[in-house]
This record gives sequence, structure tokens and C-alpha cells, in this order.
Amino acid sequence: VKNTGTFVSRRQFRGMMIEMEIGFELKLSIRSGPRDVEELKSKVRQVMPVVELPNVHFDPADKVSGMDVIASNVAAATVIKGRPKPLGTVDLNEVEAKLTLNKEVVAEGVGSDALGDQWEALLWLVRQRLRDGYEVNRNDILITGALGQVVPAESGRYVADFGKLGRVTFSLR
Repeated sequence: VKNTGTFVSRRQFRGMMIEMEIGFELKLSIRSGPRDVEELKSKVRQVMPVVELPNVHFDPADKVSGMDVIASNVAAATVIKGRPKPLGTVDLNEVEAKLTLNKEVVAEGVGSDALGDQWEALLWLVRQRLRDGYEVNRNDILITGALGQVVPAESGRYVADFGKLGRVTFSLR
């Protein structure tokens, strides 16, 4: 995890992509699936704008299986986070995100792009991780899915503007 304003080298990636996402930092570990969104919210410390740089080795038009995702090492993505905001200060489903490369818009999305509702997406993610045997720990940052298009990475200066949620800036070479 890197902070906004960072530089990332593309050399270590064969198929780097760029995704705008919303991140949730946990204040409590979760040992069993939350009953509902309200219980889940009590375990979240803060939210933040996030840009994920997954390393994708296959053509997005291909039919991709879970094994393909694991084999391509997508989980080893770089995540760049913006400044956190307290819960309740921003309606996450209404967030409008815009990604620019050298001041030209390359992707746009809204918070509800992630399974229709950010909190429902987070609830699904937490339950799925627990079901699959993974831990969900205090201070983890969980991201819920792409807002808008996932775009191939190119060299240059990027700004991901999430409106009231904040911004993430980074450069790729």
C-alpha cells in the first residue's frame, strides 16, 4: 500500500491496469460474518479513495476463471490510497470518480458501480473472505470493486478525483 503522491515503476508489471475503488479501513477484526450492514459499519474506522494497479496477464475479452486470476498474480497489485475520511461524511454510492492521465479524462465511474451499493459490496466481500478461510483483521484496508472502466496503464501523471471523498495522485514510468 502506497500513499497518494507516489511514483510507480511499470517495469515490474507485464499487464498493469488502473482501477478507481473505495477503501474501508477496519477498526476491529471480524471473526464471523456480520448480520447486516449496520453491524459491519460498527467495525469500520474510516473510508478513503483508492487506486488499485492490478497486474493482469490476459486479454480482458477472454473468459477468465478464478484460477486465471490467481495464476496471473492479480492479488499482488499495488494499492495507492488517498487521505481517509470519517464514516458518514460522504454518501459512498453517490461518489463520482474521474481518472485523468496528463489532464485528459481516461475513465469515469460512480460509487454504486461496485455491486450496486458500496456497503453491500463490502458485506459480501467480508463474508466471502471469512467463508474462504481468510482473516479479516483490524487495520486491514478492504476495497470493493472498480468504479467505472478499468484502463491499461500508460506512463504519465494521473489524478483520480473522487469529489468529496478526495483525490489520489500518482505517476507511472
